[in-house]
Amino acid sequence: MYRIIGYNEPTDKAGFIVLDPRVNRHISSGKLTLKESNIDDLTITVNQASPLWDNVRPYHTHVNVYDDNELIFRGRAIKPKKSMEESGQFIREYVFEDIEAYLMDSTQRFYEGVGQTPKEFLQTLIDVHNSQVPDYKKFQVRNVNVTNNKDDQYRQIDYPKTSDAINDKLVKSLGGYIVTTYNPNGINYIDYLTDIGVDHKDDTPIQLAKNMKSASMQIDPTKVITRLIPLGKTLDPEKVEVSGDSDGSFGDGAKEPVNGDWTPVMQDAAKLTGENLSDA
Repeated sequence: MYRIIGYNEPTDKAGFIVLDPRVNRHISSGKLTLKESNIDDLTITVNQASPLWDNVRPYHTHVNVYDDNELIFRGRAIKPKKSMEESGQFIREYVFEDIEAYLMDSTQRFYEGVGQTPKEFLQTLIDVHNSQVPDYKKFQVRNVNVTNNKDDQYRQIDYPKTSDAINDKLVKSLGGYIVTTYNPNGINYIDYLTDIGVDHKDDTPIQLAKNMKSASMQIDPTKVITRLIPLGKTLDPEKVEVSGDSDGSFGDGAKEPVNGDWTPVMQDAAKLTGENLSDA
């Protein structure tokens, strides 16, 4: 069962119920998107009965999403939208982004590092980030198991956002995943891992009609080859060499009119092309 708790400010300890079927508190619709290599987001739509109705302030209002008692999302509001449905009912749509987005709120300084491990370099970036943001946006580096491609790894940054520096100099270069975790009792956690999730091959095998709800396969006929025509190798064109004098003329025949008569010139030209001209 999913539950959503809202907070007017990120530092509030007491929240309000946005979604909890046990107390008959509902939302019109909701979509939580958990991403491996990007920032998670939550989109919810509410009506006038919701405590979120016209009570959401971008970058201030936060929500927690629970699956039973497990916290699966903590994020801040970024995009409120007001609209009216065909039925005439007014609704509000709110988008929340995961706390990993806090890393977009700080700017790094020019830095060059040689031979640092991924954990050391990440710690350098997080130290700069923490010096620029309030406590609730800070992170502490926890688990890092990604390693360098070489011992003398060189990294240079100018003035990017912290999130861009982590993505460009670590994730894109070495692979792995950035995982942030909300800590209600202190500084949030950030991990840099080669893999995320848990392998359940043994304890939870896939079983049809039990834990595998559905499956489908689609064939795109536009990608099917119905006729294949093999072609031979393309031959290079034959080269024909024509020799001539160094001045660009051909042969030793007449090249100028004789006493104003062009006949000798034309006869020599005809011989070069394989034609015979009579003297007439």
